[in-house]
Amino acid sequence: MHKKTKLSVLIFSLVVVFSIPAYADGYYGIRALGMGGALRGAATGSSALLLNPAGMSLINSYVVGAEYEYRVRREGHVAHVSVIDSITSKNVAAGIYYNFFSSRPEVFSPIMQEKTKLNKQGHQTGLAISVPLGSHLILGANARYQYFKTITKVQDEEGELADHESDSVNTVGVDVGAMVRISEYFNVSLVGTNLIPTKSMDAPLQLNTGMAFIYGKYLLVDLDVVLDFDVPERKKMVNVHGGVEGFLGGQFAIRGGTFYKSYWDATYVTTGFGYVHPKIAVDLAFAQQVQGGIETQFGLAVRLFLN
Repeated sequence: MHKKTKLSVLIFSLVVVFSIPAYADGYYGIRALGMGGALRGAATGSSALLLNPAGMSLINSYVVGAEYEYRVRREGHVAHVSVIDSITSKNVAAGIYYNFFSSRPEVFSPIMQEKTKLNKQGHQTGLAISVPLGSHLILGANARYQYFKTITKVQDEEGELADHESDSVNTVGVDVGAMVRISEYFNVSLVGTNLIPTKSMDAPLQLNTGMAFIYGKYLLVDLDVVLDFDVPERKKMVNVHGGVEGFLGGQFAIRGGTFYKSYWDATYVTTGFGYVHPKIAVDLAFAQQVQGGIETQFGLAVRLFLN
């Protein structure tokens, strides 16, 4: 490969890595999306697999879940399937899951001097466990295999455009979480995400904190702060998520929230609705970016309770 071609690849790779928001760490699950991505202090079921593995032990259930999320501007698709069992063993809750990510974001190419679409894909599959230690502390861990790649268009030696893998991650990811039940109304959580560093914004090293106020089956308020250590500028590493969930008649959930990602200076407002039956639950969520862009996200989730 000629020096000019190598330089073109390097320039475009840097543009790709630092101009496109990560999509794997931006998937919170449909229930949490309706609450502004804020559920680390009270995550249960599939939300626990995505946000805080310790939360699997909060309730006794055997849940099979499937979720789908679409991101309009980036032509992004996210699919999630999972099984969580906190009934079989009194001392250990466990869950298995698979996530698929695909998007075609548009960026400006300094090589072609025009906008072009990227092809980003990713896969995650993993196993999580949680163990309650007494009545106030729960510990959890999540281990997964993850593979992400970004395909771009660059000029080859003859000046023709060709596919080039500008960024990829092929590694094991590990999350560790703790949840402290201060009282029947308050939880606090601490979660380390991607503790085996990848130096990639598709699987960033993060420290997550969460605080939740829970009033029985009627009201949940959650506030999360996430420190992202794999952004280029450390001064812009703080993400904030806040959300509320209220139940009407014990079956109908109404959710709302907001989140802010400081590196992208991006603010979203979200809403969500849910129906919960002893055997099945259906969740809908919608998020709209109101600062730093115009991305729109919406999703659907179905959960089956087999206990």
